[in-house]
Amino acid sequence: MLLVVLAVIVIGSSVPLLGIVIAAEPIMVGVILATNHQLFVPGLLAVAVGAAVIGDIVSYWLGRALGPRLLKTKLVRRSRKHIDGAHRRVQRRGALGAMLIQRWVPPARGFVPSFLGTVRHPFGRFVGYSVLASSLWAFVFVLGTHFGGPTLILAIPTVATLVIATQLLRRGFIALRGRRDRRLAATT
Repeated sequence: MLLVVLAVIVIGSSVPLLGIVIAAEPIMVGVILATNHQLFVPGLLAVAVGAAVIGDIVSYWLGRALGPRLLKTKLVRRSRKHIDGAHRRVQRRGALGAMLIQRWVPPARGFVPSFLGTVRHPFGRFVGYSVLASSLWAFVFVLGTHFGGPTLILAIPTVATLVIATQLLRRGFIALRGRRDRRLAATT
């Protein structure tokens, strides 16, 4: 019964808007720690991966069914630059990169699969990307909590923050260098 509830939570955390209020990671960590590591780890991994993939598939089909209509609404038309920016980021990173990243960002988790459904990304390839991203995510959280305990899991947000900060700094330096190069080119 506990694994069924956990599966429902993981699926819910993968659906747009529900993912904003449901975070599966703290619940998974709590379940593993509260059961004193008595859960069958392969079963827990299978449930976490399977539920994450099912949640991504639900989000994909929501995007495919509702996305085109939502793109025509007044609210979305006002946010066009954000949507276009998200589209460029997915194109730049590729669908696999976007799926890997979205799995680690709980509030936005369901939006990448929805977006890929809206743009009619090939479903078979999408499922493969989802299995890869979900497997990596589940293995890190389940095995990390099981073998490393809460200390290891608390390190994940720190590492993720450092990676994001490094990327932002790199982009800032590239932008500054580009601006300087344009100024130099304009003066010569």
